[in-house]
Amino acid sequence: MKIPLWFFVCLLLTGSVYGQDEMIGAPVKVALGIGAGPSTPTGSLGDRDDAGWNAAAKVRLEGLIPLQIVGMVQYNRLPNRSQSVAPAVVGPIAPASSGEYDVAWLYGAGLEFPISLPVIRPYIGVDGFVSSLSSTAANASSITREGVDAGIGAQIPFAVFGNVNVEFKYQIFNVAGKEQNEDTYSQVMANISLSFGIL
Repeated sequence: MKIPLWFFVCLLLTGSVYGQDEMIGAPVKVALGIGAGPSTPTGSLGDRDDAGWNAAAKVRLEGLIPLQIVGMVQYNRLPNRSQSVAPAVVGPIAPASSGEYDVAWLYGAGLEFPISLPVIRPYIGVDGFVSSLSSTAANASSITREGVDAGIGAQIPFAVFGNVNVEFKYQIFNVAGKEQNEDTYSQVMANISLSFGIL
């Protein structure tokens, strides 16, 4: 028995409409978050620096896959301890000096695994990033390394403005690209940001 051509055309049109309905039911969302928080150096960096602060901007993409895709830029500033207290870390960072700061710019991307709850939306996040490390000391040079972080966070609805995002992460600034015998530079950071939809 021959099946008429119009039957296949109807099937194609039906599938196309159904696919569009599926896309409409699960739109892609893009949100921008801006925030700041404390940073606490660990390991050899903790011997050299006191606690400081960070500021960050994050773009979050939802709806393409079950995980959330994020891109981030973070600025980090840690005050040096006095030279009599802080030993020099092994590596190209300038010697610690009272009144100076170690500075890091992080540029990266990562994934967040959201956990659905009635009010808040907790998540587990991991990022990979490029670190630009330097110091405010005179004649200090900048070095580039590759780093990673991992941690937890939560998105909390905030009136009509969007979400308050709270996260805690352990960051290693120089997982890759280190010189021979270079110390590992790491910290624990917290960040509180306000995020709002841009698409």
